[in-house]
Amino acid sequence: MYYALMRKCIALLFCGALAFSATACNKDDGIITEDEMPYGATMAVNLDDYILPVQYDYRFITEDMLDVITRYYYAIQTQNDELFQEVQFPLYHDYQLNEVLDGEYTDQVILENTHKAITEFNEGDFAFSFIDITDAEKGKEYTTSATLLEIMDSLSEEKDGTKISKKIKHFYELTITRYVADAGSNMKGETNKALQGEKLFVFQCEDKWYILYC
Repeated sequence: MYYALMRKCIALLFCGALAFSATACNKDDGIITEDEMPYGATMAVNLDDYILPVQYDYRFITEDMLDVITRYYYAIQTQNDELFQEVQFPLYHDYQLNEVLDGEYTDQVILENTHKAITEFNEGDFAFSFIDITDAEKGKEYTTSATLLEIMDSLSEEKDGTKISKKIKHFYELTITRYVADAGSNMKGETNKALQGEKLFVFQCEDKWYILYC
C-alpha cells in the first residue's frame, strides 16, 4: 500500500496524555482564539490509552479517529488481516482489491509486503513506537479527498442508486510520521528511525470512522 496505486484510483515523553497550546496576536493586537490557530498549535501526546502511542492536535482529532488510526497501524505491525479489513470502508475496500489491484492481492499479501518493507527499513523486525499525526486537512473540492468521494459515490450509485457522500459527516486527509523501534523493545515515543509524510484518509460514515489508503 505504501507503493500507492492511484487508478485507476486517483487512486516526550510522559505517561498518560500531555497537551500544550500556543497563543499569538494578530496584526491588530487582538488575541487569536484557539479555534483560529492552525493544526499543530494544540498538540497532545497519549502513550497509554490507545493500542499504539500517538501524538495529535486535539482540536482536529477525536478519540474515535485515534482509535481507528492506531488500530490500522497495529494491524500492519501484527499483520492482522481481520483487523486491517475491519477499519476499512467495505465498498471502497472491495473496489481497491478487485479493480485497482485487479484481484491480484489479498489483504494478507498487502500486509506481508508492507511489513517486510518496514522491517527492511528498520533492519530487523519492528514495532511502531509512535504515531505522530503531523497535519490534518478537511476534505476540499479539487483535492484527493474530493476524488475519493466521487469514486465512492460512483460505486454506491452502481450498487443501489444512492450517493454514499450524503452519509459522510467528516472527511480528513492526514499526514503522518511513523516512528519504529525493534520488536519487543516496548519503546514508546520518537526514535531515530522515522517514516515521514504518509498520507492517510479518515472519514465518518453515519456513526463509524473508517480508513482509506491509496
